[in-house]
Amino acid sequence: MDKDRIIQARNSDITSYLASKGLKPKSKGSYWMYISPLPNRPSRDTTASLAVSRKLNKWKDFGNDDNKWRDVIDLVREIEGCEFGRALDILLGEQKSNVRIFTKDTAPDKENILIVERSEVKDDDLIRYIEKRCVDVEIAKKYCKQIHVQFPNSKNGKTYRLIGFKNNLGGYELRNGFFKISTRPKWFTLIGDYGDRYVFEGFFDFLSYLTINKTNTPFGVAIILNTLTTFPNVYKYLSTEGKNNLYLDNDEAADRAIKKLDDVGIKYIDHRNKYAQHNDINEYLKS
Repeated sequence: MDKDRIIQARNSDITSYLASKGLKPKSKGSYWMYISPLPNRPSRDTTASLAVSRKLNKWKDFGNDDNKWRDVIDLVREIEGCEFGRALDILLGEQKSNVRIFTKDTAPDKENILIVERSEVKDDDLIRYIEKRCVDVEIAKKYCKQIHVQFPNSKNGKTYRLIGFKNNLGGYELRNGFFKISTRPKWFTLIGDYGDRYVFEGFFDFLSYLTINKTNTPFGVAIILNTLTTFPNVYKYLSTEGKNNLYLDNDEAADRAIKKLDDVGIKYIDHRNKYAQHNDINEYLKS
């Protein structure tokens, strides 16, 4: 990946990016404080918990467990729900975000995403989307559903078809060629109950792994985080006998998450060297 592009993107002003999303600071001082737009925060949250240091051009959310200063690329990935490379495209103005970020006054309430239908994946556009990501369609059909959703607060009343991947608390990760959203609650997905553990950051990474290995069944227990913020919640599954195989993204956020395993004494095998030239295992599959 072009280091100059990364440096240029990382120097993008955080407050300008937030302003482009219609977000205004609630207060200005040592830090500029915002109502947090992060997807894991309550949609009706009125407490300004997102702090931006204008001096450092970094941010942190006091409402999260990970209370560390992070850069603008991490912020874009959190808000847009996108991969590292696409975050660079957005910051550098080379690609518009497909996920519109609304202000509190105009946004459909994420808690009110209405699922109106669930079925086997059969929509031609969704199948083409799976194929575009080079994932075996039959494998995707085994683990995913076709989900039709509406936003009750939206004026157009349209129904959208997305690929849905269910987590262990009943929420869905939802994807198509234009949207990357999720329903609440946001949680991890556990598949299988015996054997070595295989940890993936997103469900397309999991599907990519199965496609690469030409199997529709995990070799042990698959743990799909669906977001790195759920990682601490799966530690209890990593402390038993057997190997912990990590297939996370090649980025700083994953580096930090793995470092925490060292801090708590959990042993693991980091497999990212197998796709070191790519952001994640799905990009490796597509290459």
